[in-house]
Amino acid sequence: MNIAYKSQAVYALKRRFNEWDIWKRTATVLSDELKRRIQVLFFEIGLDDKEMLQVLQAEGFQLGKWALIRLRFELNLKRSIRTEEQRAEAEKVI
Repeated sequence: MNIAYKSQAVYALKRRFNEWDIWKRTATVLSDELKRRIQVLFFEIGLDDKEMLQVLQAEGFQLGKWALIRLRFELNLKRSIRTEEQRAEAEKVI
């Protein structure tokens, strides 16, 4: 296989990925700040994973849904059912 053919194949793949809206996954940058922020959003505000992910991404943290879930379990933050009053309090904070 020659070099020119490989270059064309790589270009074609990149073009197809763009057409199909397939993007390279960004790596989660783990930091103590991220872990502390997750703990605050979990304990003090009581956000669920979807809300927490939106807040963290808006604050500039790079992570996805599964990375957040994995981090939460590593930090031993288990989810429990919230009452309507707790949900209303969380909504005020957001």
